[in-house]
Amino acid sequence: MNSLQGNIKFVVAIDFGTISSGYAYAHNPSSSLEEITVENKWDGFTGYKTPTIIRYQDDYSTVKSWGFSALPSRPKKKTNDNSKLIELFKLFLFKDLMEKPSLPDKLDYKKVITDYLNKLGEMIKDKLHTFMQRLDFYSQVLIVLTIPVEFDDDAIETMRDCAFNAGLMKKRDSECLRFITEPEAAAVYCLNFSENKLKPGDSFIVVDCGGGTVNLTRHEFLGDNQISEITESTSGNCGSSLIDKKFIELLRR
Repeated sequence: MNSLQGNIKFVVAIDFGTISSGYAYAHNPSSSLEEITVENKWDGFTGYKTPTIIRYQDDYSTVKSWGFSALPSRPKKKTNDNSKLIELFKLFLFKDLMEKPSLPDKLDYKKVITDYLNKLGEMIKDKLHTFMQRLDFYSQVLIVLTIPVEFDDDAIETMRDCAFNAGLMKKRDSECLRFITEPEAAAVYCLNFSENKLKPGDSFIVVDCGGGTVNLTRHEFLGDNQISEITESTSGNCGSSLIDKKFIELLRR
């Protein structure tokens, strides 16, 4: 980040989750934790995250709605709404996941991820431009995208392609996009809020219960705001969406 720091005006952290997604931002890279803002307003709804779902028109070329606004409704009378709801599309990036959700034949999961990131990116750009109208998003905003620890190099490259195609950066290899694993991000969060309670040599476990997987990682506090990973992340395909899927299968049986 050293080569970028002098030009960066905002740092944006994006949590693109299997079930829900969100983002937070800070007005400059040296902001304290108290100055980090987490988005909590989504198209009329209040909450720190919005559902990772997207609704398409009949031909799947046009996004009709996303997030909270794409949630299924129960109209009192029949409507002519033929839009298609797509969810759990992040699961396609997990190589070791045997059971993937179904998608329409005409729809590629990379397009869905790109379309969702595009809509989320538009919201982020609008938000940041309320603070700085002349902001150059592509050179003055550092985006940190959280990813599951199970993502291999191919999955990370796919995410970079999707982020580029979604308009989050001007060049595919831009240094303004960085990745951090979800357990690492959680460990940094734990460190910053527990530094006064942790002594060098103390260890702690991060339990990351996500929509696709659950991960356990043990870290050691080294002092001077430094941590190390004692054990490699242990994960299992028992996240909330997969448990829901198995429960539905049980009910059907």
